[in-house]
Amino acid sequence: MEKYFGINQNHFISLRVTMKFLIFILSCILSLSTSAMSAKYRGGDVKILMKNNNICFYVEEDNLKGEYELNIFHKESFEKVFQYASSFEKSYPNQKKCIEVKKNIFNHKSIYTAVIDTGYTNFGKDFCLFGSNDNRIGEYNGRNCVPEE
Repeated sequence: MEKYFGINQNHFISLRVTMKFLIFILSCILSLSTSAMSAKYRGGDVKILMKNNNICFYVEEDNLKGEYELNIFHKESFEKVFQYASSFEKSYPNQKKCIEVKKNIFNHKSIYTAVIDTGYTNFGKDFCLFGSNDNRIGEYNGRNCVPEE
C-alpha cells in the first residue's frame, strides 16, 4: 500500500475529504454571518423627514398589522429619549401620517437610533441633526453624520 507523508493512501483520502467538508462548512457559516450583518433591521429602515418643524418617523412597508412601538435612543448612552405605542389599525405610520416628535428634544451634536418594533419584525435607523437652526436630518454612517441622499 502506498504511503504519503507516512500516512497510508486510504487515510490520506479520508483526511482530504474531511478537510474539504470543513472548508465547505466554514464558508457557509461565513456567508450566513455576512448576510446577517448586512441587514441590521429585519424590516428595513425607518424613514425620517421634517414636518411642521418636527421630526417625523414612518415605514414604507404596507399591510402591517397589530401593535407597534417607536423607541428613540441616544446611541452612545442607550438612554431612551422618546417612546410611542399604537397599533397599525389605529395609526399607521406612513409618510402622510408619520409619528411627529418635537425637534427640541434632540441635541444636534448627538447620534440617535430610532426603532419601530412590531413584535415580529423591526425597522430602524441611526440619525442625527445637523444644527439647531438647520432642518436637515443626517444619517450616521458609523463615523460621521452625513446628509441623507
